[in-house]
Amino acid sequence: MLPYNVEIFDRNFNYIGHYNVGQFQYNEDYLSPEENQVTIKYDANVKKSDFIRIWRGSEQYSGIITDVSTGIGINSQVISKNLMTVSFQPWIKLFNVDILFDTDLQGGNVTLENYIKNTITDYFINNSDAYQNLSGLSVSVTSSTLNWGFHLTSIVEGEHYCVVNFLQSILIRAMEKYQVRLIFDVDFQAKTISCKVGKNVLAQISIEADLPNIINRSITLHSNNNDTNKLMVYDMTDVSTSRTYYLHSDGTYDTTNDDRVVPVVMEMAGVVPNDVESFVSLADSYASNLFNSISYNNLIELEMLKDDELIHPNDLEIGQTLNVISGGASYSTILTGKRIGDTCTLVCGTVRLDLTKII
Repeated sequence: MLPYNVEIFDRNFNYIGHYNVGQFQYNEDYLSPEENQVTIKYDANVKKSDFIRIWRGSEQYSGIITDVSTGIGINSQVISKNLMTVSFQPWIKLFNVDILFDTDLQGGNVTLENYIKNTITDYFINNSDAYQNLSGLSVSVTSSTLNWGFHLTSIVEGEHYCVVNFLQSILIRAMEKYQVRLIFDVDFQAKTISCKVGKNVLAQISIEADLPNIINRSITLHSNNNDTNKLMVYDMTDVSTSRTYYLHSDGTYDTTNDDRVVPVVMEMAGVVPNDVESFVSLADSYASNLFNSISYNNLIELEMLKDDELIHPNDLEIGQTLNVISGGASYSTILTGKRIGDTCTLVCGTVRLDLTKII
């Protein structure tokens, strides 16, 4: 079997060194970004905050080095002094910083994708502190999500600002609630980091989880106290005006009375339009907060060969929707992670059972 190639670069993409490793396992979890490790030949020039690229054939992984250990290997095992263990995290961890958030943006006219793009630009591309800017970073949007919100409130009553962690409070919740995610394309030769913000528009695929090509499967459905599948919102300044939203079998919702989840569990709400927000905008925002909070509320793990010819797991992207069929039932879910070693395990849904990840 061919070895993995490991390349290290500094923060300006200047080449530091090349190494070979025989084995490598990679875990990816968008909702709880993980640290991965690789053991290479000792090199004093490799340091924390450098960039790393690991590749073999069509496989490619990269990220930011978070720790360099000599004499201690993966899982704290003692190794030769001529070797070192490099720990690294995914690119999204670049944005694990506190930001000042304007709570008035929630439900406003700025899309969630544009807000994320503007924040990345302000903090990491056009920052007045040049040392905070990331060399080669660019950001673009690929979708538009209005009427978004995370129930973030101002620190001071009557004002509209609070301090939040950009990764935990915005980016991860954008994926959980609106399926908006960040995709990174790093070109080490061109010295660029391209970040795209948007929903995954790839077609939903169906996976027969009971077929022999699935080595192991685990399906956990998270019970939710809110089983609402029909929402009626009234204009409290004129109750003759209302909007009705329906939850569909594929987990989506809109005002179309078709392919509905039954039996009916209805919720009713009232909103008060004002000079800033119309009735439709407020009603849509209420529906978004209600229905998106229960989307893909499951944990489905499917283990298969890395080169599975039915599913092609390497071609699946984070944020892609899946229809998993098992035991005669169909489950709508979304790809949120992968565990890659000798096999590939797809991690789907927004529920996590690992206590450390829940915390």
